[in-house]
Formats: sequence, structure tokens, C-alpha cells
Amino acid sequence: MEVVVKSNPANAPMHYGPYVAGVLPVPDSHITPVLFSHYEATKEFNKINQDIFEQKQKAKSIDRKKTPKPVLIAAGGAILFTLYKIIKRRFK
Repeated sequence: MEVVVKSNPANAPMHYGPYVAGVLPVPDSHITPVLFSHYEATKEFNKINQDIFEQKQKAKSIDRKKTPKPVLIAAGGAILFTLYKIIKRRFK
């Protein structure tokens, strides 16, 4: 009895090529880290925070929803009717 294992094409991405031992390719360029002093970093951070704060203040008035006028008129009418009933009962 012989066991035959068929290669599954779904597993093809899992199989890597042979290991390559040798010289590693050098990157074209590398990122040089930029060092800031604590003073400069704090200054930049405060500037960004100020910009964000100003934008939030501008957007706050836009985001605010107003009560529709018919609702205010209906509430005012209900208050006046209630006051009318209270005064009428008081002086009866």
C-alpha cells in the first residue's frame, strides 16, 4: 500500500523558496532621526494644540442644534394657557 500526498494549491503561498545565505542588499537610503530639544518639542506641541482648540471653537457653533420655532410656540402657548387657568381659578 502506497500513500500519495497531493500538493494543495491553497497552501502554495505558505511555501517559501529556499533560504538564501549571502550578502544582504543595502537599502538606498536610511532615515536619520531628528532630535528635538524639550523646549522645541513643547513649543510645537502647544502650537498644534492651539490650532486644534481654535478649530473646535469654530466648529462648536455649527454643531449646535436649535429648537424648531413651532415647538417653542407650542410650549409658549401651553405656558400661557396654564397661567390663564391658574389666574382664573385664583380670582374666582
